[in-house]
This record gives sequence, structure tokens and C-alpha cells, in this order.
Amino acid sequence: MTVTDFLRDIKRALRLATKPTMEEFKLTFKMVLLGMTILGVIGYFFQLAGATFQFATVQAIPRDIVLVAGIAIVVAVLGVVIYVRRKAAL
Repeated sequence: MTVTDFLRDIKRALRLATKPTMEEFKLTFKMVLLGMTILGVIGYFFQLAGATFQFATVQAIPRDIVLVAGIAIVVAVLGVVIYVRRKAAL
């Protein structure tokens, strides 16, 4: 792909782009806010756990528990995404 092709693609994309309606904008804003909140909460708990374990002499967490906790987090996040999508579809 040359620079000319790239610029032509950008021009075509800008011509096709339309301003979102207020409803689309609000929905996008809510989804972004929800995603940032989820990532923030997960990050907070990782920081909290790290600070707790830093000063405690704790044995290593068994691999099975880490795996189950990771799967639980993924399932919870997917559940929220599916719920929000279904609610938005109504």
C-alpha cells in the first residue's frame, strides 16, 4: 500500500462518516464508561491484593485457584457485556 492509496482510503472513510445521533453517542459513551469502570475496579483489586501480599508472608497461590478466579472474572465481564447488549436491544 502506497502513501497515495492510504490517503485515498482516509478521504473515502471521511466522506462516508456521519455524525452520530444523540442516542448513538449516549450509548457509545455508556459502553466506554462501563468498560473503563470495569477495568478500573479490576486494577484496583489487583493493586489492593499486591499491597496486601507485599507486607505479608503468604505462600504462593495455587495455580488452580488463579485459574478459577481468572475464569470467573472473564465470565463476569462477558455476562455484563451480554446483559448490556440485550438491554440496549430492547
